[in-house]
Parts: sequence; structure tokens; C-alpha cells
Amino acid sequence: MKKITFFLFASMAMGGCDHSNHQHAAPTDPNAVEFYGEKFDTTGAIPPAQMVSSFQGNDTVAVKFKASIVETCAKAGCWMTIANGGQYPMYVFMKDHAFGVPLEGCKNLSCIVNGVAHRDTLSVDVLKHFAEDAKKSQAEIDAITEPMPCLSVTANGVAIKGFEEHFAGDGHENCNHSH
Repeated sequence: MKKITFFLFASMAMGGCDHSNHQHAAPTDPNAVEFYGEKFDTTGAIPPAQMVSSFQGNDTVAVKFKASIVETCAKAGCWMTIANGGQYPMYVFMKDHAFGVPLEGCKNLSCIVNGVAHRDTLSVDVLKHFAEDAKKSQAEIDAITEPMPCLSVTANGVAIKGFEEHFAGDGHENCNHSH
């Protein structure tokens, strides 16, 4: 009976935890691709420059592009910035916060994003929020005083190539919240 009571208590204590955005087991192959969100066919992904040129006269464009990750949200993995070589930065947001990418360890890794893109302008409040999420210094946060035009992508799925686990075991030991 003690074992059953313990099991029920442990199950209830863990019931509120959402580990859906935490790291998966490390791939043994550096060319392995780990999916976050919906799985999709990665063939036919275009470079960001080609994607940007498809905006001519279009407000919203369905996209599947391949790029390098600059930064991911260090709190929930709900956004990332992408190197696009263009005039404006590119932000990728996970659709409906339904999934997240790894919180760290993705900088400079190749990814393929499948979703919908549009031109956007991020407010000062949103930019400061992102800076806080990225654990920027207070001086860097305070220096944000102007809205910023950007390219915004709402991702249905993200495939990251070569992600390596940064935590021991299944990644739940350091999940940034209490149980």
C-alpha cells in the first residue's frame, strides 16, 4: 500500500510539468536531424535570401528554408533568431507555443524551418522581453529604445541538425522549474 500511495503522490506532483520543450537524447551522428513541433519533409528547403525575395507584393508567404541559428529563447525555447544575411533580423516563433526548441546549445547549428513568414515590426516592449529571455544584461535591455522591423516566421516545425545534449540523462534534471 505504501508503494501505491508513493506512486500516486509522485504522479500528482509531476502532473503539472511540461517537458515538451526539453532536450532529447543526443544523436550519435553529427548529421542527425532532431525535429521539434510537426515533422515534415526537409527536402526542397531554400536559403533565406530566396525566401525574402518571395515577399514581393505578398503579405504572408508559406516557407520552408534552411539557415543557421543565431540564438534561442533561454527560458522556454519559444523563439529563435536566424542568420539571414539580409537587412532585417529574422525571428522564428513556435506556433501557439505548442513546442519549443532546445534552450541552449543550438548557436551556429543548421536548421530547417517550416511555417509561414511575414514582415513585422517588433515593439520596444517585445524586444526588451526577448532580451530578458536571452539573459542579456540590464544595460543591453535599457539600450533598446526603438521598435525594429524584422521578418517574422511562425513555425509549425523545426528540424535542427547535429544538436547535442547538454544535460545528463534525459534532460529533465535541469529543466529550470521546480517539481
